[in-house]
Parts: sequence; structure tokens; C-alpha cells
Amino acid sequence: MDHAETQLMALFRSIDRNSDGRLERDELRSAFRKAGVTVPTARLNAFFDELDRNNDGFVTFEEWRYVAISLYRPDKPKHLAILAWPMRCVLYTHA
Repeated sequence: MDHAETQLMALFRSIDRNSDGRLERDELRSAFRKAGVTVPTARLNAFFDELDRNNDGFVTFEEWRYVAISLYRPDKPKHLAILAWPMRCVLYTHA
């Protein structure tokens, strides 16, 4: 695991308050609050749904990693770029 993935894992674990290896909406909401970012419920839900690629109601590290890495790719989907701004705030605040 390289340095960037180690940092992503550390951030993921810091957000995963119950340490079950997956993120829930409330855990993500709390992370944004901790970062000082207020995210409207509709936007949080849309962002969470983008993260939750298999639609099981949770975000695994693999799903988290996919979105975090794609945030910085020039060929990323445009809708993902629009929804990703809150994650950038969390990434920078926890760095």
C-alpha cells in the first residue's frame, strides 16, 4: 500500500466510528460536521449514493478509494466532480 492509500485508509477508519469496516450516512455526515462543512441532506444523500457503488447502503474502503482517486482524474465523470466537493473538504481537513 503506497502513502496515498495509507492516508485514505486512515481517513476512512477515522470516519468509521463503529469500526465495522464500512461507512454509514450518519458517519459521513458527522465527518463533514467535524470538518466544519454543512452539507444539505439531499446533497449528502446524492454523494453517499455515488460512493455506494453496489447500493447496499454502506460504503466500503474499496468504494471510498475508487471515488477518492477519481476526484483527481481529468477523465472523471462530470456528475462525480459536482458531488465530490464535500469529500475534498474532509480529505483536506483530515490530512
